[in-house]
Amino acid sequence: MPAGHVGPVMLPGTNREIWWTGRVAIGLRYEPPAPREPISRSAAWVQSLMLAWSRRQGQRRSARTA
Repeated sequence: MPAGHVGPVMLPGTNREIWWTGRVAIGLRYEPPAPREPISRSAAWVQSLMLAWSRRQGQRRSARTA
C-alpha cells in the first residue's frame, strides 16, 4: 500500500475489500479457516514415498561422514 493512501484496498489472496484509514483497516473481521479437504490415498502414498526416500538419503549421508 503506498504511503499516505486512504480508501478502499483489496486484500491479496482473499479478494476481500477493506477501507484503509491511514492507521487502521475497517472491515477486517476474524473468519475461521476454510475446511480442508481430506488427503487422497494417492497423495498420501506419494508423500510416504518421498519421506522414505528423504530418510534414506539422510541415512546415507550420515553413514558417509561417520
